[in-house]
Amino acid sequence: MAFAPVRSQDRLVSDLPGSRPEFAIDRLFLQNNHDTWPWMMTMARWAVIPLSLAGAVTAFRWAREAFGETSGWIALVFWTFDPNILGNEALVAPDLGGSSMGLVAGYLFWRWLGQPNWSRAFFAGGGLGLALLSKSTLLIMGPLWVVSWGVYRWRQGTLRVRWRPEARQLALVLILAVYFLNLGYGFSGTGTRFGLSSFPELSGETGRRAKRPATGFVGHSWNMFPCRCREGF
Repeated sequence: MAFAPVRSQDRLVSDLPGSRPEFAIDRLFLQNNHDTWPWMMTMARWAVIPLSLAGAVTAFRWAREAFGETSGWIALVFWTFDPNILGNEALVAPDLGGSSMGLVAGYLFWRWLGQPNWSRAFFAGGGLGLALLSKSTLLIMGPLWVVSWGVYRWRQGTLRVRWRPEARQLALVLILAVYFLNLGYGFSGTGTRFGLSSFPELSGETGRRAKRPATGFVGHSWNMFPCRCREGF
């Protein structure tokens, strides 16, 4: 969202495998846009405002539905005046978006867990997909949701009775999340096998292929994730 206003500009950094553009883009951005950067940064920051509002509304609704009206207002105040939230609201970075979308996804999953149905499963899957698009470290939410669902139903004593229909709905949640993740990346590289080109060695050398893989994923068929998402690892 914040990058949308500057998509029309020339490429500012290298796209070589293993490059970390976030470490150099600030200087290059100012050099290439010395006349217009204040306005471009303003527009980018405006684009982050809806993400903060989404987190505030979700915090209020979740706490109110779980613990009552007073708890909702307390959660809203905590979100609004939290130093981390206030600091990241002024930054064109994924942290605020990841926090907000992670909160939205968690709230939608909590609603599905309380009253499972296909409609709520659909929204939970969409929320998880948005969370994955916001910050790649939120991939942990998928496995965590599966474990949380199993433990919650087991403690209720209803796992044996309810696992079959709810497992199908939970599978829909995960499938939709992967679909929306690929949709956000335009299905770039979806279906391709992992290889050395997917995980470059961060040796600082450029212009040649890495000698060895940077992770243990190489050779496996984890091809459900778009290539741009995999490069983040």
